[in-house]
Amino acid sequence: MKRRVALVTLALPLLLLAAPGPAAPDETEARRLSLDEAKKALDEGRIVLLDVRAVEAYRNGHIPGALSIPLDDVAAKAGELKKTGKRIVAYCA
Repeated sequence: MKRRVALVTLALPLLLLAAPGPAAPDETEARRLSLDEAKKALDEGRIVLLDVRAVEAYRNGHIPGALSIPLDDVAAKAGELKKTGKRIVAYCA
């Protein structure tokens, strides 16, 4: 089954959304995601939020609930992330 990936912006420089299963029509295009939308989705357990900055930057401050997976390590962790069955949102700022 092919995975859909779209670049998305939040009030941060970069977000990446990946739907773990077949994407709905509105999930195949890049779109803006507000901070409120991201927070609601995280609070409801619908997404996994990744901080893709260096570990030191994460330790200095991050969005509550975000996991630290530096960008260079994302590809190696992709299989584990897909197993969550949730959309993946990654940010760096």
